[in-house]
Amino acid sequence: MTTKPAAPTKLESLIGQLRDLGNKYIEGKDYTSAQLTFRKLLELDNKDINARFVYAHLIEDGTHKKHAEARDLLLSILDDRPEIYDDPTEGNLQLIRGAAERCSNVGPIPKRSSSFAN
Repeated sequence: MTTKPAAPTKLESLIGQLRDLGNKYIEGKDYTSAQLTFRKLLELDNKDINARFVYAHLIEDGTHKKHAEARDLLLSILDDRPEIYDDPTEGNLQLIRGAAERCSNVGPIPKRSSSFAN
């Protein structure tokens, strides 16, 4: 007896479509549309680590507020997945460096110290 994988729910299907659309916008260098798409994706699934990572980079506009928002997104990934510190892949190291850089630029220093002490 062979079991078929469960069909994706409507929400899962929509999330997949949004992820694909957002990536196509990035490929086409339409960063405003990509930002809006990934924001919607996070509204539907705020635990999507890849979406948080991409959105953190898309929202950077040079302002302190957006720099802090990006920092919070990157730190939330590290808080949810502390095992990232133990797996030194290039992507994980980029995430850690990006979060540390943003903490260094906008604070808070105590958060930076505790987050990167691992």
